Amino acid sequence: MYLHLGDDCSVAVSGILAILDVEAYQEASKNLLPTKISEGNASPGKKPRSVVITDGGLYFSVISAQSLKKRMESPAYGKKKLHDFAEKA
Repeated sequence: MYLHLGDDCSVAVSGILAILDVEAYQEASKNLLPTKISEGNASPGKKPRSVVITDGGLYFSVISAQSLKKRMESPAYGKKKLHDFAEKA
């Protein structure tokens, strides 16, 4: 099964390790992340909203992390509940 990340990009669900909000990813890797992460990773004029970490690399998506999570929890993927590390206020 594959998860569509937008912009004609799909990744194997079995290879996904984490789906993060791009701001959380930037905060966690301030010293390692280039200043322009959207270059070559998203449509022109669109900023990435999430980062999908797989066993094969990183993918930046214009689709939010919450929307990707909802897609993976849909009946097409077996309605598996995923762990959510979102901060609770």
